[in-house]
Amino acid sequence: MQKVEIHINGQVRDQWAGWFEGLVMSRSTPDETILAGIISDQTDLYRMIAHLRGLGIHISSINCEDLMDQNPP
Repeated sequence: MQKVEIHINGQVRDQWAGWFEGLVMSRSTPDETILAGIISDQTDLYRMIAHLRGLGIHISSINCEDLMDQNPP
């Protein structure tokens, strides 16, 4: 499992929130939208990136944090 934060240039309309597979959409500035949440693996991340690309959305940065590293056995 990974915690992901995807920064997008511009504002994404609220009506598109359902397209982002459970990620929470917020705006840090008028010119940036952030999608944040938990994904299961890299395959899900790449699928999300491809989906955003298909919508013509410009990604400015992606931050990922492996949650498994926080809970050692």
